[in-house]
Amino acid sequence: MYRNWRCVCVSDFFFSRIHIFYLKKGTYYINLNNTSDKETEYNIKVENEELVDIDSINLDSNYIEIEEGVKKAVKYTINPDNATFTSVDWKVSDTSIVSLGYVGNVMNIEALKEGECDITVTAKNGKKAVCHIVVKKAGDHKYDSTIEKASTSKDGKIIDKCSRCGDVKVAQIISHPTKVVLNNSNFVYDGKVKTPTVTVTSADGKTVDSSNYDISYANGRKDAGTYDVKVTFKGNYTGSLTTKFTIAKANQSLKIKSPKKKMKVGAKAKIKIKANKGHGKVTYKVSNKKIAKIKKGKLVALKKGKVKLTVTLKATKNYKQKKVTITIKVK
Repeated sequence: MYRNWRCVCVSDFFFSRIHIFYLKKGTYYINLNNTSDKETEYNIKVENEELVDIDSINLDSNYIEIEEGVKKAVKYTINPDNATFTSVDWKVSDTSIVSLGYVGNVMNIEALKEGECDITVTAKNGKKAVCHIVVKKAGDHKYDSTIEKASTSKDGKIIDKCSRCGDVKVAQIISHPTKVVLNNSNFVYDGKVKTPTVTVTSADGKTVDSSNYDISYANGRKDAGTYDVKVTFKGNYTGSLTTKFTIAKANQSLKIKSPKKKMKVGAKAKIKIKANKGHGKVTYKVSNKKIAKIKKGKLVALKKGKVKLTVTLKATKNYKQKKVTITIKVK
């Protein structure tokens, strides 16, 4: 029945067999005559929005120069981006020079041989864009290097990329630094500032050249305590590592010079010592106060017998406590 209907064109649409193509919203009336000239009226209401046509197509490159064997991606965009029909056709003027591989809105071009050609992308309404391709013979590689710096937890890379063909290769792995080693991490107080030397090792067990880092030491580093050494990386490395070293308290030196080890009952002897500079507070103690006692820095012998005299240097910021004991015979 439908094949005998005539096509009727009406302002904003046309009717062909059973397909109606429209441009905008509205209500339309169509009179159709069949083969018996009997007229039938149809009331058609169009509900959809107005069609949006393509104004232009743009390529991200209109001229490409590449070498044989190289692949290159070309991307297109449609204006406006809300166009109703967005399908396009791609065409190359010489398929022996380049081949095309279309994925989404990207055309992947592979250069096959030396020569020139055009690739054209065309929309359904005839809008088009053209990219001219020049394929040159493959020459020697010309590599430029870029560096992905090594961190303290991840290796870096030196990557070479050919500016002519795009070939990429990893020229060198930069092993990441893992450990900071000091030539001495345990010192004893001697009144001098401590600055231990630093060696940095990487994950491959090799030593990192000192030109790739700076060293900073904590302030002070003379008194007993714990101090930081920070290594901050530069050059082919990034990040920092910190280690510590300690300065332990020193032993104090102490010698009792007086009294002697023998005293007579009733004798008095001034207690004299020889100690290191900066020593701790001095205290005295006797083991038996009936035999001897300490009065105003002197040992006083009271009766016959043996007594122990202990001299103590109390601990300080930089020295440990020190005790010396002697036995004195009172006769």
